[in-house]
Amino acid sequence: MATFGGLVAGLGIGTAAEVAKRVMEGGGAKERRNALLTEANIERIVNTLCRVRGAALKFGQMLSMEDGAFLPPEVQEAFERVRNNADYMPSKQMKAVLDSELGPNWRSMLSEFEDKPLAAASIGQVHRGVLLGGQEVAIKIQYPGVAQSINSDIDNIVTILQLWNVVPKGLFLEATAAVARRELEWETDYIREAACCERFR
Repeated sequence: MATFGGLVAGLGIGTAAEVAKRVMEGGGAKERRNALLTEANIERIVNTLCRVRGAALKFGQMLSMEDGAFLPPEVQEAFERVRNNADYMPSKQMKAVLDSELGPNWRSMLSEFEDKPLAAASIGQVHRGVLLGGQEVAIKIQYPGVAQSINSDIDNIVTILQLWNVVPKGLFLEATAAVARRELEWETDYIREAACCERFR
């Protein structure tokens, strides 16, 4: 929550400064209302969502795929950038997750493992590995705490969007949030995913 608190504070300070600037320049009410959607504030939103990852990032990615007619163009652009970016775990954190899940000798199960991920998304990242028998595998590593923070992360981003009144009522934000919660519960259940893959094969 500290990260989201910092985002709210940063948006508030940035918006207040922009409002003051526009008032001094003789801007009208409409210009002052749009003071939130400055380049600096959009950068704050993108950087925060990409850094916290997890449900908040996933929700931002879902909103980026909504009809552009619903969202202000500045917000749409921010979520488009969120959809295409996600920070990956530092190597030390990644190794700690694997130690916890597979045991400290997990590397002995592989002949090759690439520390740098092939891709990073909202709930995890993927690494290339090679089993001892020579089979190449994709190793999915979930970010710590993602599954446990789904509800709080989505609540936080919904609160921020409502607080700043940047999402029209026609978007049905609460319904979108409910869909995001359900999909994330499925996506973070890697055991369920593995079982579905086996059934598909």
